[in-house]
Amino acid sequence: MKTILMTGAAGRTARWLAAAATAQGRPTMPESLLPTTPITALFPTPEALQRLRAEAMDTLGLDTESAALRLDAAVTVRDYMLMMRSVARR
Repeated sequence: MKTILMTGAAGRTARWLAAAATAQGRPTMPESLLPTTPITALFPTPEALQRLRAEAMDTLGLDTESAALRLDAAVTVRDYMLMMRSVARR
């Protein structure tokens, strides 16, 4: 299993997702996340996913149209890392 380096966009994403999951009652350590970790493992209910979506729109600076396309397609931690990386390059 390939672990996530805690530097750069990957580390920021892991820390952000772990903090968001922990704030929603699912204590998560960033080091425990793998690129292949399903987002639904961290945010298992529709309500939790909706809160993540709202936070992601703010954190990633997505408009409603971009959010609909990108967030609907993001199913793993790696997908969120790629979005975070693209934001860092803007």
